[in-house]
Amino acid sequence: MPVVDVFAKEGKVRHVASTGPVEEVFEETQRVVEPVVKAHVLHLNQRLLDAISAGDADTYAELCAPNLTAFEAETKGHLIEGLDFHNTYLKAAAKSKTSAKVRDGFPVLHHPTRLTSLCDRTSCRRRK
Repeated sequence: MPVVDVFAKEGKVRHVASTGPVEEVFEETQRVVEPVVKAHVLHLNQRLLDAISAGDADTYAELCAPNLTAFEAETKGHLIEGLDFHNTYLKAAAKSKTSAKVRDGFPVLHHPTRLTSLCDRTSCRRRK
């Protein structure tokens, strides 16, 4: 299959035998897919940190839900809704050539091995 061949050359194809019981196929699928998902999530988080550090509001908006809510230190306990605060904050940081608080000038994911899937073996199984 030409499409599969293209992705296989990029190392993006995974093979899982689907001849066993549903539980075994699910466990094997999870074993194969979980590292890919974790790597993707870590990559996106690093992009988000890089956008914050650079004051890149466009990339930040691309990676965040438009209706996000947050409590930020700068708002002194007030709930923020939407991206307006963050856009203003990031654009001001970009203009002033200051960046978000980062270690040694570089945004770095701390403890990336602590990424945990919220999908455990029982909650993600197909319900009978």
